[in-house]
Amino acid sequence: MTNYEKGKRFEQKIAKEARESGLIAIRSAASKSPYDIIILNNEKRLIQFIQCKTGNISDKKLTKIEKDFSPLKGYYWVDFKVLHKK
Repeated sequence: MTNYEKGKRFEQKIAKEARESGLIAIRSAASKSPYDIIILNNEKRLIQFIQCKTGNISDKKLTKIEKDFSPLKGYYWVDFKVLHKK
């Protein structure tokens, strides 16, 4: 299985679990954006941007991902997560 296929399956699993929990999940497939999934929680009025990673992730890469999201944090009611599966 290629890295792309592993990542795609992981993203689909996370999106499916969110939907099964009653949330709205939008997968940003092959967009090369800093997030892979957007999850909307209407009850909490919260938007979550999710970056899914499989395999190893360096601290440097994690810091860059978090930096890409930092402008959103004080302006919108958002949450940012990196979900990592080894």
